[in-house]
Formats: sequence, C-alpha cells, structure tokens
Amino acid sequence: MLDLSDLYQFVTYADCGTLSAAADKLHISQPTLTRTMHDVEDAFGIPLTDPEVNVTYHLISSAKSTILQSVSPTFEFRYQK
Repeated sequence: MLDLSDLYQFVTYADCGTLSAAADKLHISQPTLTRTMHDVEDAFGIPLTDPEVNVTYHLISSAKSTILQSVSPTFEFRYQK
C-alpha cells in the first residue's frame, strides 16, 4: 500500500526525469527510490519505463497525470509548486 511519501517520491521522479536526480533531490539512495517506483508500478498497474524503447520520461509523465487524478485533491494541492 502506498502512502503520500511514496507518491511524492514518484512525482519528484516524474519532474526530475531521472532516478538519480530525484534521489539527490529527495536525499535518499537511488536503490530506495527504485524500490518505491516498483511499488508505484504495482499499485497502479502502470509501467514507468520501457526498457526496449527507453522512453522513461514520456511514460512517467503520462503515469503522473493518471496517478495525480487518482489520488486525493489534497495531495494535488499540497504538491503544487
């Protein structure tokens, strides 16, 4: 089960575009963020990467929209920059 921290990590990853940049911004290790992204994929049934075509950014951007529409409006409000 995901919590708001997991969703925040996902949104940060989507905004940064790479796991490395997101992990740095979040002050967590890249393996920790990778595990969270696998949890997000499992929870929502949305792949975040496609290793065959390497279109990570497009997929996470699409997933971000889908996921933010699925979570509470409170999270969207809190996330706004």
